[in-house]
Amino acid sequence: MLVAFQLALTAAYELSEARWLPSSKQEMALIGPIVRNELFFFVFIFGAATLLILRECGRRRMRQPRRKSPARRRSACSNRRIAARAAG
Repeated sequence: MLVAFQLALTAAYELSEARWLPSSKQEMALIGPIVRNELFFFVFIFGAATLLILRECGRRRMRQPRRKSPARRRSACSNRRIAARAAG
């Protein structure tokens, strides 16, 4: 929402500067420093992208199944063999 507001403000500033929209010197003096401060916009976009990447990495870690110890795998395998012999 904040990014959309800054983009709309920048558009209004540029259109006023090109004299497509009427504006006063006070309006331009008020909007000018906000529009020229591109550092805030860059940090916000970069931070949002970083947050999305970190969230995705966290989801991938949670999806990975936990590995069983070798003893548990052997036990599960022998249980399957016993069940297969009993059924067959």
